Amino acid sequence: VILILVAFEVRRCFCTTFNEVMYSFRYGVEAPHLGLLTHHYEERKGDLVRGSYSLLEQDGRIRIVEYKVDGKRGFRAFVTYRKPPGQPPRGHLSFPHYYKHPLHLAQPVGFITSDILRGRKTYPNLPV
Repeated sequence: VILILVAFEVRRCFCTTFNEVMYSFRYGVEAPHLGLLTHHYEERKGDLVRGSYSLLEQDGRIRIVEYKVDGKRGFRAFVTYRKPPGQPPRGHLSFPHYYKHPLHLAQPVGFITSDILRGRKTYPNLPV
């Protein structure tokens, strides 16, 4: 039996001015058989954005990130950890063997050349 719980909410607001941007959303995903427990919430009113998200760490703790973005101070995040109630889940967050031993290449895979900075084809009938 596979159980995945996903909740999603979006609110739209009527703006008081033409250029004012407002939105709000939240969602959560709970899939214990996959070891997935997460939520995300965000709201924006004009130039101010506030939000938070959380996720289950490998050691069983829950990481909670609360953030705020405003035009004057930029992006600020506050990270906290807490233990989940009850026993921490075990065994479902073990990483595959190939993640524990990454591949290191002795030579570069490719080179970045100056032609990547040149413009692509132009289309004369499109306005610039």
